[in-house]
Amino acid sequence: ANRLLSSTTPTEHVTQADLAAFPLGTALTLTGLIWSDAVRAKDPVPVSLGADSVLLNDAQVGVNPDLDISPDLRDELEWIWKVLRSASRCKSYVVMDAQGRVYARAGYLREANSGEGGLECNSYVPGAICQRAMSSGQGSYIPNLQLNSGRGEFNYLPERTQGLLVKPINVGIAASSQKGDVPVQPVVIILGTDTVRGFTSKDQAWVSTIADKLSITIATKMAEDSKS
Repeated sequence: ANRLLSSTTPTEHVTQADLAAFPLGTALTLTGLIWSDAVRAKDPVPVSLGADSVLLNDAQVGVNPDLDISPDLRDELEWIWKVLRSASRCKSYVVMDAQGRVYARAGYLREANSGEGGLECNSYVPGAICQRAMSSGQGSYIPNLQLNSGRGEFNYLPERTQGLLVKPINVGIAASSQKGDVPVQPVVIILGTDTVRGFTSKDQAWVSTIADKLSITIATKMAEDSKS
């Protein structure tokens, strides 16, 4: 603008000011576009999970008959589902050990006559993702399960499950604080959601805290069993 309205030759200082103003103006323009509705990322749209699944509103605890669930552990597993359902976009909830024994399950699970059968106890087999989480002690978050090649191992969840959070329960660490030789059986929490990127960073941190608490409860139960 200075160049167009002025008939005099711009000084060196004016030229430097023009050069500094141009990138600043560009940055402000881009910032405005980012915050505008035109380019703001839209919230993920939930999908229906009921086509090939049934909804268990209340958590089923101790699905496998050979699991001896204490009252304290039962209450905690049921409480976890209630808070996950009310405070996050969690739609499917499974807690199982390395042998595929189901401690608890709730939410949308695949029907017995659909594929492998999510309501059949023998359909819960930890795949590579769950096994890696249990062996490493590190969780795995898959924001878009439909694009992940490992989605087939979660055949007990609805086919249209959009996101997945796998969190190991580090029973071995908690068991080390108990007295006596405590048999350690790795356990994992599997959570499914109906939207892409359905679990936020706060959700993941919160689930980690829940897993730590649950690990102590399970380890305590193992220690009591080892003494009896």
